[in-house]
Amino acid sequence: MDVMDFTMDGDEGEEEPSANTTFNNQRNHTMMQAGIVNNPTFNITQGGIHPMKKTKFSYDVSLDLPFPRNRNFTSRRTELEAIDIYFSGYAYGGAPIYAITGTGGVGKTQIALEYAYTRYAARRFTAIFWISTATEESIQGSFLEIMQQIIDEQARASWPEPFDYETIGMGLGVSGLIDGNGRISRDSDPSLIQSALFNWFKLPGNDKWLLIFDNADDLSFGVDKYFPNRGGYILVTSRRPEFSHCAEQANLDGLDEESATNLLLHLARLRSPTQNEIQQATEVVKKLGFLPLAITHAGCFIHEMNIPMKEYLRYYDNTFKEAQSKIPKVGWLYREDTAVTTWEISFAEIQKQDEQAAAILLTCGYLRCNNIPETLWGSEDGKYDPVFEIQRKFIF
Repeated sequence: MDVMDFTMDGDEGEEEPSANTTFNNQRNHTMMQAGIVNNPTFNITQGGIHPMKKTKFSYDVSLDLPFPRNRNFTSRRTELEAIDIYFSGYAYGGAPIYAITGTGGVGKTQIALEYAYTRYAARRFTAIFWISTATEESIQGSFLEIMQQIIDEQARASWPEPFDYETIGMGLGVSGLIDGNGRISRDSDPSLIQSALFNWFKLPGNDKWLLIFDNADDLSFGVDKYFPNRGGYILVTSRRPEFSHCAEQANLDGLDEESATNLLLHLARLRSPTQNEIQQATEVVKKLGFLPLAITHAGCFIHEMNIPMKEYLRYYDNTFKEAQSKIPKVGWLYREDTAVTTWEISFAEIQKQDEQAAAILLTCGYLRCNNIPETLWGSEDGKYDPVFEIQRKFIF
């Protein structure tokens, strides 16, 4: 368990390492090479006439994610390894930020989940926290839950000794917000909670935490002000492409054809598919744009309705919305999202920003996706509307 001992000094503003820190660090390095985890010790004295108190700041926090691990997760090894490579090679100071961007249903959240589960199990991180980033209120609510989780872990780390919530509150800057049972007031000032949380993030040696900001699609309130600037690592998922100025951005595409076909066959429970079924499955995933969410819908639909692949193709062509709106009764890992709702959300956002761009997309959808002549939007002299030219570059 990664733990630091702290005592507090009301007159001192800096954390000073104890005299044996150098020895401990050398010993820890040797023990870590041998596969034994130990941790350095720091002291902060509580000044005045109060006796010195000690409390433990535990850096090991149990994994508590909002979704279970997706046992149908497939492929994406390259994408997962790219996150590792960026984090391990980052040498610019501050907390590195990696943003996974792409259209709804392409698998951004599932990659973040798989990364969290596998890297926590491998001890790549000592703490991983999930932040719902849809609104400022959801971020602030997530921060409060994370702060509560950290305090609960501190109490467990001190067992069987009684835990001093007053001391931990003073150490993190939330004195008065924690009651005698260690509960944080739900009416706490969000800025105080954020400040306390950031204090924990930057404690000496606490540099193996990961924050996952999921669904950072609304950038109007400045989501980056909620990013700690040092200590650990930050992973973002978003439909928006604007993160490249502050993060390493990876724009996610659909699955490759083989992985997409195999996923559909697996979800449809076709253990020994015929060559015809494989070909039909490939045709289905092509229609679905190789998007994991849409493929998951299709596979679950085929299995639950107990229909052959070729019948699903006919069903899809005739009643697309119903085929892509049915959520399985159990085992669904995408909140209340369906392929239809995610596409509708994405389209609504485009429509809100640019009605003409939305109209272009609707027209293209009506004409299907192959060989649409750009001359449809040109004038008789062969010149394009300059507005369309700008939109075309962003859409296609």
